[in-house]
Amino acid sequence: PFLNGCIPILLGEDENNYLVLDPSTVRKNGEMDFVMYDYNQEEARFNDFTSFLQHSLKVMQALIKEEKFGTVGKDEEEQDQE
Repeated sequence: PFLNGCIPILLGEDENNYLVLDPSTVRKNGEMDFVMYDYNQEEARFNDFTSFLQHSLKVMQALIKEEKFGTVGKDEEEQDQE
């Protein structure tokens, strides 16, 4: 992405995931897409930084819930509903 002019926003020395601004998506209001990568594979696009933060919060909440309560498989959920 950097060879295509993307601007780094969130990088880490030992992180595989990173966030860039994609200038090729500039809109009339000057905003650009935020693009999340895992290594060099595009993972997600966001219209604005707030959308990225909301996504990150949901992921973090799910990870915390999984750590605290464990993962309930789909079969177990269906049995609970019967």
